[in-house]
Amino acid sequence: MNEISLSLKERTFFIMTASGEDSDLSKLEITSQDASLVFHFYGNWSLTGKRKTPKKIILLSGCKVRLDCSELKSWDSLFLTVVLLIRKQVQRVSGTFSEEGLPTGVRKMLALAEQGDPLIEQKVSAKNSGIFYAKFSALLSHLWDQCSFFGEVLLSLLRFFCGVSITRKIDILHQTLNCGPSALGIISLISFLMGMILAFLGAIPLKMFNAEIFITGLLGIGILRLIGPLMVGIVMAGRTGSSFAAELGTMQVNEELDAMKTFGISQVEFLIVPRCLALMIMVPLLGIYADVVGILGGMVVGVFYMDLNCVEFMDELWELTRLSDLYVGLFTCFVFGFLVSLYGCFHGIHCGRDAGAVGTAVTSAVVNSIVAIVVATAIITIISVHLKI
Repeated sequence: MNEISLSLKERTFFIMTASGEDSDLSKLEITSQDASLVFHFYGNWSLTGKRKTPKKIILLSGCKVRLDCSELKSWDSLFLTVVLLIRKQVQRVSGTFSEEGLPTGVRKMLALAEQGDPLIEQKVSAKNSGIFYAKFSALLSHLWDQCSFFGEVLLSLLRFFCGVSITRKIDILHQTLNCGPSALGIISLISFLMGMILAFLGAIPLKMFNAEIFITGLLGIGILRLIGPLMVGIVMAGRTGSSFAAELGTMQVNEELDAMKTFGISQVEFLIVPRCLALMIMVPLLGIYADVVGILGGMVVGVFYMDLNCVEFMDELWELTRLSDLYVGLFTCFVFGFLVSLYGCFHGIHCGRDAGAVGTAVTSAVVNSIVAIVVATAIITIISVHLKI
């Protein structure tokens, strides 16, 4: 091991150089010229070289270092690592490092290394700024990504309706068949039971005033405006929204989305628009079906528990409900279908690439879809009441 000591107030570091007399081996000599420390590199500086031995170098505080690569035959990442190590140590002792003697390729690689990873730098800066700032920055970034994605989807939908989109109608039909008929079973069960539950709950106070007949109004308004759309939206969020996130997340992990981007195929128009249109078509239809089944569930309670006959039940139902109740429910279903498809596709497209990324994307899609459904329900209800619809 060769040791070069320049001062008692210096810093020490090690680099790897080859030993031997062969000219192809990597060699390093250090000379002093014009008050500068010159590193002369010889031979083949690559990972395929022969055995390496450490060289200990002690740098003077404030020293000037330049490199001489005129005798350098070949280089790879090993040489880059050594150069970076030298530059780092020179900067640590507040010295001056000159890159004039380096090959052009090495300079470009060093410039690229200086840029760094913006994501890593963002995480480091956020970590140094405090936990609250990091959380707030991550929240703003996530909201910005969502707004950008939603805007891109809306523009793609506009292009589709203008007839200038690459979205295929056969894909829309395929997604419609996948997310619609197969959900009838679970929607039938939940809607029927919710109708019965709502009727039982309404029967308790209505019996106190001998006003059992008004259970029809409670069922009609409650199911048409709220219960039917809400149940369909939640079922589709847990069933279809999670399916969208899993499908697109798997495509992201398998780099299929990257391949589409490489070929210049719009991911939004080819993958997301068909799914959005399919849900916006099927959720209102499923909402009508859920309304009918839910009212039938309430009728069962009215007939067998409250001693109402079917004709009387239906007559009062027609009198106490309006078409506006049905229209509000259908509009709510339409909004739910759009939100569920958006969040399912958003978390699928932005899925990570590790082992648990798909599961995380599915969970986020379902949770965010349900939250969006509840918020949208509150907004629609407030607006409809304010407008007296």
